[in-house]
Amino acid sequence: MAIKTIKQALLLFFIMILTTSQFYMHANAVGEKVGGRREVKNVHSNKQIQDLGRFCIEQYNLKMLQKGINGSSGKLLTFSEVVEAETQVVSGIKYYLKISAAPHGGGVAREFEAVVLVKPWMRSKEVLTFDPSPRSY
Repeated sequence: MAIKTIKQALLLFFIMILTTSQFYMHANAVGEKVGGRREVKNVHSNKQIQDLGRFCIEQYNLKMLQKGINGSSGKLLTFSEVVEAETQVVSGIKYYLKISAAPHGGGVAREFEAVVLVKPWMRSKEVLTFDPSPRSY
């Protein structure tokens, strides 16, 4: 009985090793890094990505209003569009977004970089960072 259990455990172990190695070999064969960032195609027509960009701007504006900074309405932004996006699988999905937004009330649009963590099973999304893009100036 003990020998049968050991054989089953070894068989399961080797199956796991083979499956895992096939996954890593496939990722390397297509030039992707496991856990690495992946470019999102068709960003402009991707509703989910555009909605995440809009969410980032809404959260930024809410933060500005909550701070109660004098003249904070001058710092509010109007969402234009997400112009670039990448995803990374972590404990959820991290979205790296480049967002075009203009000052509320008009003005020249600038680019901002945001990182959003989405955990669909928890129905949560959180803006981790939101900053002006260094290439925006």
